[in-house]
Amino acid sequence: MISRCPQLLRTLPAILHARASHWNTPFEAKPRGRDIYIVPKKTVPTHTVIWMHGLGDSAMGFLDFFDREDSLVPKSTKVVLLTAPEVPVSINNGMIMNSWFDQEIDNEGAFVAKKEDVVKSYKRVVKVIEEEASEYKQDYKKIVVGGFSQGCAMALYTGFTFEKTLGGVCGLSGFLFNFVELDEKKKEMPIFLYHGKMDDMVLYEPMYSALIPVSYTHLRAHETRHDLVCRLLLEKKKKKKK
Repeated sequence: MISRCPQLLRTLPAILHARASHWNTPFEAKPRGRDIYIVPKKTVPTHTVIWMHGLGDSAMGFLDFFDREDSLVPKSTKVVLLTAPEVPVSINNGMIMNSWFDQEIDNEGAFVAKKEDVVKSYKRVVKVIEEEASEYKQDYKKIVVGGFSQGCAMALYTGFTFEKTLGGVCGLSGFLFNFVELDEKKKEMPIFLYHGKMDDMVLYEPMYSALIPVSYTHLRAHETRHDLVCRLLLEKKKKKKK
């Protein structure tokens, strides 16, 4: 994990610079503290995606997901990769790691998050949303929040809780907190959820039994970001052929 390596954090600008010189992409990755901002090289951003990683990961973990020639986002999109704070995580015996909230498992095998932790992380995401909205004349529909696993849960919470209607929510292999209040005003907000049907880490059925899935994979384990990149790009190409 990048946050567990202070020396790596100090050299992050040099790492991104070296990477940029070898990768021909339409974006430029810029470190900002423990976060990474991916900005278009040749145009002014028209939209922003704020992305949150899963348990134990970091902003660096999703750099290759977005900063690539065949990126899933339009070339006029800015991507903000956030890194979660370092906190003790109960399901990992109190080990300190990057996590948006402390996490436990209840008697039925479902993930349980501490609401106070979620709210604390949510406030940080809101700060970034407000910063980005100021660049679009307070047009919040030009901002999309998304994430993987824990980050997906945070994205859904943010989308439903934030007072303004955002441009959308994108969630991969995640879950919905049982304390989320669904706002009638948000029912028109676009939401894309992608989950492995045979994911044995975050189970498909309990989380999505009430939804019609857009698509699913047949992975037997919790999907990694690399698997998702390959499969999402494959689906993107299939749609183009159609």
